[in-house]
Amino acid sequence: MKKVLIGSLIGASVLLSGCGNTLSEQWYDYGNGMINLENVNHIKGAITLSYVKTLKKNYEYVCTDAKDGGEWTNPLTSSDTDIINDTLQNVVQNNCYKNIKVSSYIKFDNFTLTLFDSQNISKKDLGKVKNDLKDALNTYKSI
Repeated sequence: MKKVLIGSLIGASVLLSGCGNTLSEQWYDYGNGMINLENVNHIKGAITLSYVKTLKKNYEYVCTDAKDGGEWTNPLTSSDTDIINDTLQNVVQNNCYKNIKVSSYIKFDNFTLTLFDSQNISKKDLGKVKNDLKDALNTYKSI
């Protein structure tokens, strides 16, 4: 029993000795794993905002003069987070829209890391979403 345990420990330590060797390579630790940035060709951060026009029960729009809504994906930059924050504030405070969603992600080649995903945003959520966007931007800049 002792030999099996010692053998298992030696085998595990040999196996794990190569894992986590980050001295010669640049790694990004995102919490649930790590990405070897030396093997990544393209890194792109983005923010997505989407919302739809609110309908009454009789299928008429609550605000007939409001734009239809839509979905936009912008680069994750400070000016774009400001634009999204301003747009989001206008959309939320104007009761013409529903299903208001904001998300942010970083794409490492074919791997997508979602930084946050807020759905059904209301006026009380604006401060949190603004902080989430700020945190997402800081995360993206740190890579």
